[in-house]
Amino acid sequence: MTPVQEELMYDGKKHLLRWHAGAQLPKSNITQVRGYIFNQEGKILIVESRHDHWTTIGGNPEGNEMTLETFKREVMEEGCVETKSEQAIGYIEVVTESGQSYFQVRYAALLKSELPFDAKFETTARKFVTPDEIHEYIPWTKKSPVFAEEIKTALATYSKIKE
Repeated sequence: MTPVQEELMYDGKKHLLRWHAGAQLPKSNITQVRGYIFNQEGKILIVESRHDHWTTIGGNPEGNEMTLETFKREVMEEGCVETKSEQAIGYIEVVTESGQSYFQVRYAALLKSELPFDAKFETTARKFVTPDEIHEYIPWTKKSPVFAEEIKTALATYSKIKE
């Protein structure tokens, strides 16, 4: 099966993105871990960055962190929440103009507990939105076939892990 893909310009250079669904993750060249945290109503947690835009929670692995460790740390730092039933849902393969590849891993999880929000890291606010509302807060997602597959996979995973 051919992965869903799209081209985009980033830092003035062309990049090819390919979505690979599933729990089988790459072993190296992982530059980002990001995810979808669902509350009991099926809404997704998003955060507002210090750069005045909304996004899902995520960041870069530090040291020798495994991807799940990165996800849990970023969730606590950026969203001040704890998760449960975390599932790897796939990854984006990013191919640069020079043919180099790196990977961005994605997770889905359930909200375990919501702690008092502390804006000491990269975020200034948090909120839960419906899957249909996500495009209002993260506009670029509306035109992205890779994001469409990513969110579809996250929603399917949520349907399996919700209690």
